Amino acid sequence: LVLLLFTTIFIVDQFSAWLRRKLVGEQAFLMSA
Repeated sequence: LVLLLFTTIFIVDQFSAWLRRKLVGEQAFLMSA
């Protein structure tokens, strides 16, 4: 159960980061990093 929870959090985090790059743009993402 703990492993499933950890995996879900990891996937959501990766998806959020990818979605943020798509919405904001690569250039803005690099500037904010």
